[in-house]
Amino acid sequence: MKTRLQNCRAGFPACRFTGLLARDECRSSSPVFQVGDWKVAGHAGSPGSRGLSPHQRAFTLIEIMLVIGLIAIVLGMGAPSFYQAYKKEPMRRVMTGMQDACRDARSRAILSGKPAYLVIRAGDHKFSVEGDGASKEALPPGAMASGEIPDSIAIELLEVNLMSFMQADQARVRFFPNGTCDEFTMVVLSDRNERRMFTLESTTGITTVGDVR
Repeated sequence: MKTRLQNCRAGFPACRFTGLLARDECRSSSPVFQVGDWKVAGHAGSPGSRGLSPHQRAFTLIEIMLVIGLIAIVLGMGAPSFYQAYKKEPMRRVMTGMQDACRDARSRAILSGKPAYLVIRAGDHKFSVEGDGASKEALPPGAMASGEIPDSIAIELLEVNLMSFMQADQARVRFFPNGTCDEFTMVVLSDRNERRMFTLESTTGITTVGDVR
């Protein structure tokens, strides 16, 4: 009997014994195997069991292909929106850069007590902040001192205090220590016929960006 028990354990390590010459059915749902005078019930994962448990089941090739197909459909539906946003990015960068530069110049003038200047060079498609203002470390986070206008963006109008500077080498917008500034207007046009107007209010220094129809 002892020898049979050892043989059964060696051949079926995860089995549950039902007893010597047991005639009752195995209580588990696993298949019952006859080993000599012994009845053993195989469990999931044992050499005598057939199939895999739900936790051991892998994905089939069809399921993987379906998931890949759904991902491709979602990406295809969102591609036009991504492309439109990418094409609008140059115009958005120019407007954001101009707003940051104006805040930069105004902060420099107020903190230092001396005028600061926003300089726009239409021929070079560049703008920068100049003057005896405070150091960059004293400015609010995110402020910038210079920037570029992409070649895909054309300057159509450039006025300071209602005077055109389209033919000048540069246009200088003054920011004063009391928070005021020169009146400034700039209209730009992108290669996708997107036209934007950038204005600077003289008494408050507030910037405004709007569409031009």
